[in-house]
Amino acid sequence: MRIMLCDMPVSQESKFGKMKRFGSSSPPINILLLGTILRRAGHEVMLTLEKCSIQEVAQEIRSFDPHIVGVSFMTIGSVHLPDFAAMVKRTAPNVILITGGYHSSLYPEQVLTVGGVTAVFIGEGERNILDFVTLCESGTPTPEGLAEIPGICFQDASGQAVHTRPAHVVSDLDDLPFPDFELIPGYFKDFYGSINRHYLGNPQALFLTSRGCPFSCRFCGRKILGQQVRSNSSEYVLALIAHCKATYGIQSIIYADEFFTMNRKKTLAFCDELARRELSKIHWSCSGRVDNIDYEFARVLRQSGCHQIAYGAESGSQAILEMLGKKVTVEQNAKAVVEAARAGLQTYGSFIIGSPGETVDTLEETRRFILDNPFSFIGLLFFTPYPGSYFFEEQRYLQFGTIVDHDISHYNCFDGLPFVPHGMSAQHLLDFRAKLYRDFFLRGSRIAKEFKYILNPNSWRALFRLCGFKG
Repeated sequence: MRIMLCDMPVSQESKFGKMKRFGSSSPPINILLLGTILRRAGHEVMLTLEKCSIQEVAQEIRSFDPHIVGVSFMTIGSVHLPDFAAMVKRTAPNVILITGGYHSSLYPEQVLTVGGVTAVFIGEGERNILDFVTLCESGTPTPEGLAEIPGICFQDASGQAVHTRPAHVVSDLDDLPFPDFELIPGYFKDFYGSINRHYLGNPQALFLTSRGCPFSCRFCGRKILGQQVRSNSSEYVLALIAHCKATYGIQSIIYADEFFTMNRKKTLAFCDELARRELSKIHWSCSGRVDNIDYEFARVLRQSGCHQIAYGAESGSQAILEMLGKKVTVEQNAKAVVEAARAGLQTYGSFIIGSPGETVDTLEETRRFILDNPFSFIGLLFFTPYPGSYFFEEQRYLQFGTIVDHDISHYNCFDGLPFVPHGMSAQHLLDFRAKLYRDFFLRGSRIAKEFKYILNPNSWRALFRLCGFKG
């Protein structure tokens, strides 16, 4: 069969607002892997990216003439589903439309109300996508046939939503094939990390080597992959790196895992193997937990090619950390930054501004924490009660503040500011963030750090992109 998998068209401006030039452009790993599985099973597969407009996707549908169109989207992309579904119906009336991804998994019944959607995939799709396609080979799926496919939601003959039994998750990620990068021409050159990784070389790879998160931070809605962490083995990742180096000449890697360093023993052994296999010249960045990083660990990371570690510090106020359910202390945050910097790593800190319980005093604690510690880069994001998170339920945040923007297409953390704590104003939060960015980035010591990249062509490319130039 001919199957088209689409990353919902969403502009950089929708994702990052006025900060779009600072943001990243990441490949759709989820549909890439599904496309790989389908192609290996003998199907014709085409992928479209979020940078494509709905009109461009329509042109691809006319050209490719698929039997099935699948679209994946996050919350901010969900608002485009009615237009996307209507476009598919106009362009290819007989095509089978399916959806998946984060928002579909949280609200499958809501997605079905859009009309024209045959099935909504809930959670991971690698174990059930082939069963669904096999069903479609016999024609338009019947409710009886759909009921046998695990992990989906569909409407029966009476229009009622039906949830099938849960699909099995991929317990061993090593069972999955390497992504077929040829499905996305320019995979290693057209995508790029956010501005804080401007020095990483091209061709650049983005890998996701684990799923799930054991923690319960109250602002996070990423619960659809479960709390059990499942990871690729070090051998799998090392083989993938070697493959991409030999085939595509990659110069750098961004690991998109929530906490790449969480298993200290495994990570140290992985770093040793990078050096032994002469792969440590490939520069990389990752995210880490502040409660398991010390100088010796950071030093090994640096020696194995890691150039930057990112921390979700969130706040310089212990009261706010506890409100957010972080289960770490301000002191642990500070120590992790200091030790990583001492080992020669770039450090990135992500902070949430305007959380429930935020006050002028807690904001000042965050400002002082940022300016007093050796961060290389910072990101200041506005608190957003995301669907699926603890704070999405009204009774949990209304005692602390007010929702001033109910349009979920603005829920991007960077530019959208939907929640304002009691005793504060949206303008105060905007002014605080702007001033803190200036205070941090315009310090002479901070500017001087960038001069070591003055001969780095990747940094210059990032600078041109920041100034609005393409290419």
